[in-house]
Amino acid sequence: MFATQHGRDQLSENWPALYRPQQGPELPAEELIMPVKGADFGWPRCYYDGFQKKLVLAPEYGGDGGKTVGLCAQKVAPIAAFPAHWAPNDVVIYRGNQFPGAYRGGAF
Repeated sequence: MFATQHGRDQLSENWPALYRPQQGPELPAEELIMPVKGADFGWPRCYYDGFQKKLVLAPEYGGDGGKTVGLCAQKVAPIAAFPAHWAPNDVVIYRGNQFPGAYRGGAF
């Protein structure tokens, strides 16, 4: 089973001292996670920074614009990340044979 976690919006608008306006459209990433019993993906305290490829502490929990990892170092990172605001709502695992073999088992 897989799930998607939509990233939050308005980092640069709500924390202009920490995020440049150009980062608003880019952060945070949308996450593809594989829920397993007991897993903690960090939400809402952590978000995935697609540029740094890691979970970082959200500003309302003491984060400083992506520099501090803090408690997020102990959380489960997503298995894949998508650019901000893609809002993936559905994932299908391809099991067909119409595309090249490299696509079999891929998430679409």
